[in-house]
Amino acid sequence: ANATTITGGTLTSGNTTADSKHDLIVFNNNTTAGSSVVINSVIADNGASSVGLTVGATTTVIPTGTVQLGAANTFSGTTYITKGTLTLLNSLALQNSTFDTTLPGTLVLTSVGGATTFGGLSGIGTLPLPANFALTLGNNNTTSTFNGAVTGAGATVTKTGGGTLTLN
Repeated sequence: ANATTITGGTLTSGNTTADSKHDLIVFNNNTTAGSSVVINSVIADNGASSVGLTVGATTTVIPTGTVQLGAANTFSGTTYITKGTLTLLNSLALQNSTFDTTLPGTLVLTSVGGATTFGGLSGIGTLPLPANFALTLGNNNTTSTFNGAVTGAGATVTKTGGGTLTLN
């Protein structure tokens, strides 16, 4: 399998002014089964700018590879998966980020030891959790709305923080 690993330092994007979004966009266009882009560096906001994360591919074929997050990231922008797969290797990989389920990509949570924390949850559709999984939402203290279902046998969802989470 092909792999690209980024380790050490801090990843961010944009400039240090609060003038617009400054998303970090990670594509894995590899269609080789098992290929991955592994980011073990911390992804962080850039000064006054909130950094979001968009994971996906530019190809018309859905890639079989993944993007994997292995650090306790501190960025506070929204995380999207346009297509392909995002695998969390660290339970705090999205601790301050609102995960948006609107786009058709896949989130894999089976590598984080039974629990994870998201800054928030938004979007539509279904967020499938592994059996007996514990998801904590609201760590970024912002308000968000999720129009869908959180599923998983024995899974729990806990709301924390100061923002409002609306579940429809």
